[in-house]
Amino acid sequence: MIYDPVNQRVLLFGGAKYENRYTFYNDIWAFDTASETWSQVEAPTGPQGRLNHNMVYDPDRRQIILFGGFSSSDRIGDTWTYSIAENAWTRISASPSPPPRSDAGFVYDEAHGVAVLFGGYGLNDSHPDDTWVFDPEAGAWTQMSPQMSPPAMYGCMMVYDRANQASLLHGGHWSSSTQSGIHGYISSIWVYDLDEDSWTEIQTASKPPGRYWHMMAYDTSRGESLIHGGSAGGDNPMSDAWTYDYATNTWTQVTQDGGPGQRENTWIAYDEANDAYVLFGGLGQGLQVSGLKGDTWMLRLENGRGSWSLVEAEPTEEPTVEPSGDIRGYPFAAMALSLVLAVWALRKRAGLAEPIQCGRSCVLATAKSNASSWGRPGRVPLHPRAWPRASSPPRCL
Repeated sequence: MIYDPVNQRVLLFGGAKYENRYTFYNDIWAFDTASETWSQVEAPTGPQGRLNHNMVYDPDRRQIILFGGFSSSDRIGDTWTYSIAENAWTRISASPSPPPRSDAGFVYDEAHGVAVLFGGYGLNDSHPDDTWVFDPEAGAWTQMSPQMSPPAMYGCMMVYDRANQASLLHGGHWSSSTQSGIHGYISSIWVYDLDEDSWTEIQTASKPPGRYWHMMAYDTSRGESLIHGGSAGGDNPMSDAWTYDYATNTWTQVTQDGGPGQRENTWIAYDEANDAYVLFGGLGQGLQVSGLKGDTWMLRLENGRGSWSLVEAEPTEEPTVEPSGDIRGYPFAAMALSLVLAVWALRKRAGLAEPIQCGRSCVLATAKSNASSWGRPGRVPLHPRAWPRASSPPRCL
């Protein structure tokens, strides 16, 4: 998910569910925080369906930049832009380009007008530790050569700290390239300096436990980053929330009132117009089907406390999607498939039957405008197809 500040809405693209086999999505949804409603964006054909893709919002051109992900053809390495104003996808043919991957750290550096990509999950279960920069003006990728980098890992999160003009990376699942079975979870913050082409690990007096596949977003109102949930292995995701202040280099645990509980492999975005975080879907506690979610939550912070509210929305009917047969590259999922028939799924309504848990991995985005309803001055239309209030995207991991 990302926040598009032109239309004051959160945007979601893609994802997948699993019911005996993967089904991948390539649709776009918009969430209006003020009215607590989802609407599907009627966009022309664009990228193929995928999950755990890498996506950022480019405020200079009012577009989404999308790279890679996991699809019906394994991990992919394509680059796309989506113009919100023109409602159009454009594929970028660039050479060189990062090798195919999913689960990378990806952030838009507003000071330099470029996107920075780090690490991820590559083909043949590889975990690269490379750093790439995408220039959307030139439509070109450049591989950087920092002397030191974070460990090779995937499932890490990146945000851009606007107040301090800093690209921050947190978390990730690393594994040794020389010793089989040696792995762990990152707990520290890394900062990438584009001018110096350097990574720096930030030491703090205290910090959250290491994790990956967590949620991370930057709060432009308070000038701090938020993390929530994630995994340190096993089938019991985390449920804690922390804020990080880069200026003071301090972590603060958030006292939560209610909330989604344990959650991993989902996405969160900060809606600056409504001063609220928006969370959708993911994997909760339990094995596969029993733990898969398709709900929407909003979080508001005040004086170190976080108040969660659940958006009451039922799943919609499924759109046209592309199926795939197997899962490759996720060791824990491969083992689970020998025991169960479904993994990572979100809600779905099948005819008149009760909703079942199916799954979608997704990315979200957000937007801001000077008006509060469609068609007024200052608002760029998202070409939405409005669904009833009690509807939401049919899935998300």
